[in-house]
Amino acid sequence: MFRASVSRRVLSPACSGRITSDVAIASTSCAATLAPLSASPNALRSLHSSSTVHESQRKRDSRLKKQYRQNLRSELQRQAEANKPHPALGYSPGNEHIWKNSLLYSVLVKESDLDNLPIPTATIEMEDEVVVPTHTDFLSGIQSDTPEPQKTGRVLPKLDSQKRPIVGDFELPQLMNFGIGETERKFLFDELPKVRVEGKLFAQSSSPGSFLPSRNSMNAEQIMQEEKSMQYWLGRILDLKNANAQGRAYENRQRIVAAFSYSGAMTDTGCAEVQAAILTERIHNLWNHIAVSRRDIHNRKNLMELIQARAKILRYLRRAQRARYEDLLPKIGVERGAVEGEIILTLQMFRDAFVPLTQ
Repeated sequence: MFRASVSRRVLSPACSGRITSDVAIASTSCAATLAPLSASPNALRSLHSSSTVHESQRKRDSRLKKQYRQNLRSELQRQAEANKPHPALGYSPGNEHIWKNSLLYSVLVKESDLDNLPIPTATIEMEDEVVVPTHTDFLSGIQSDTPEPQKTGRVLPKLDSQKRPIVGDFELPQLMNFGIGETERKFLFDELPKVRVEGKLFAQSSSPGSFLPSRNSMNAEQIMQEEKSMQYWLGRILDLKNANAQGRAYENRQRIVAAFSYSGAMTDTGCAEVQAAILTERIHNLWNHIAVSRRDIHNRKNLMELIQARAKILRYLRRAQRARYEDLLPKIGVERGAVEGEIILTLQMFRDAFVPLTQ
């Protein structure tokens, strides 16, 4: 009964007209109220930024402190990245003396050192050029008398029986290739020539006329001259200045093994010190090559593999024997930051290291 009366009151025409008019008045008043807000953007902006404009002094100080700490953290991180040791070179910018004063740097044979070495000199015996008239000259009537040697006025090197210039006084190279040390040097240039001269003289002693003293002395002098010439030309062949990159790398490896072998053994090639030193030498050579050859992008991966291999060996040595690890780092010119932690070799490092070739 109540629901019917309510429905009848709502659906009555009088009530419906009154409700419609009330809704229209309410909507008009709301529009009039919101119109100034929508029409004035300053009011909306003030409402939007009210949290910043009307923040308290305590919140403002807290926000500024947080911003300062973030900026300080970013600056410290930037400085740490700038002063971080180079993953390839092993030292931070400005600390080149760590590499220059290391044992590895002093042991290696560098290309600049080979360029500064003097070229071994020798005194070549000279003689006047002599021309002997041939049978054709007699037939053509140019030479009618007995053929006699004639000097042309030119001076040429005096040749031995092997058509090689006869060398007088000479100098041997300071550094030799193929791993020739002092023992091999003494054998090749002191002992072996004497044995060869004695062998040749003994072989010629059975020839006719060998009993004549003058002939024996002449043969001995000629053989000694030939052996001296052979010593000089052998020294030029064995000179490290004439070696290629593989020859210099072999010499450097031999020196590294002798200098970094552990427990006094001269041929301990498997110890961590020798392996780390050899990898460091290869890393420096490859980095210098990439710094000049900008378009050689394929060796960048090889360089990163060498860096990771060196870091792996050094981390093993630090875990196994910390004292040996601490003692090895200054010897190979590497700082801790270059092998500890995350190793990142960025593209910007290659761009900064590029050195254009001078024309």
